[in-house]
Amino acid sequence: MMTKFGRVVSILVLTALVGCSKAAPGQNANAGAQANVEPEQRTEAALPNRTEAKGGADEPDSTPLFKKFMTEKEKALGEDRKLFFFEKEDLDRDGLEEAVVAYGPSNDDLTDIYVLKNRDGQIVQLGDNLNSGGYAVNDIKLIQLDGRDNPMIYLGLTNWDSMTGFNLFELAGDRVENPVYSASATGAGEDVLLDTDNNGRFDRYEQRRYSYDVFYYEVTRTYTLQQGEFVHTDTSVQLPDYPASPEEVVEEYLALGKIDEKLPQNVISRRAELCRYCGVHPGKNVPQVDDGTMQSLILGLEEEGSALKVKEGGSGKSATATLVWTDESGKQKETIFELAKTGDGNGGRWTITDMSAEEKVAGGSS
Repeated sequence: MMTKFGRVVSILVLTALVGCSKAAPGQNANAGAQANVEPEQRTEAALPNRTEAKGGADEPDSTPLFKKFMTEKEKALGEDRKLFFFEKEDLDRDGLEEAVVAYGPSNDDLTDIYVLKNRDGQIVQLGDNLNSGGYAVNDIKLIQLDGRDNPMIYLGLTNWDSMTGFNLFELAGDRVENPVYSASATGAGEDVLLDTDNNGRFDRYEQRRYSYDVFYYEVTRTYTLQQGEFVHTDTSVQLPDYPASPEEVVEEYLALGKIDEKLPQNVISRRAELCRYCGVHPGKNVPQVDDGTMQSLILGLEEEGSALKVKEGGSGKSATATLVWTDESGKQKETIFELAKTGDGNGGRWTITDMSAEEKVAGGSS
């Protein structure tokens, strides 16, 4: 895990870089985020361009109809928007042909993305611009998911700095739906769509995180396709060396408890080492510290109403850590951790041997 000084520097640099990126990640990210496909899998999973009509070789090619609509659309968008993507496909397998088109200033900055439908020789637009969120779209293609017949529209997302992600859209009748969105809200991380058995159909994706949203641990969440839906099936966390001080033991114990809902075994085992008392009294008096307080503690930043103070005993083998913080309702809370240095390992390790929590009256004692 990074030093406190390194974390402070990294978060300040990250904040400045994300703030200068072309799109702000906080603006309706759920509607417009995009995903990252690893290069060797993009080619395999992409559908070929379809120029013939679905009804058969005798049906007229609908490309001129689409192109006429697209030319008019391009003029309406303005001189700085050019057509960079056009692919035809029956997206919902209803026998009617659709087209996916994308415009932008460049082929890695696609700002206007639409689904068009050929309805009895009349081209209509289905839904709104698919790029309506805070991140930029730098990739687009049609892909297949394992076990699903209908193709999906894949949009690759970026902030041109430390974040890649993706967005998946599908057609249901005349509705464009968004079943999968995966991109870090903090502006740092890598979300990757995977074809694990190399059959040309994607079956998994990973969210790789390492910033303040996971308290600077390296965390990978895996989502696996099961019965047509992606399900969170695994989380892995790369742990640093065992913490050396009482303060770091308390911080790591609290942080690892909030890092993910599905804790991997190495995290469960580490928390059992950090707090031997907790194994005897599971769940008792464990403080539910909010993310903002935890981030401030780990970064060594001062936050009003929050502090972690440690006093070691004269023998150097015992310590008391007092955590004070203010919860979301404005109530001040206090938890006292008793720690002892065990004889385990080289020179012993600090572990939590007891804890007690209480609610404090503002401006006074409990």
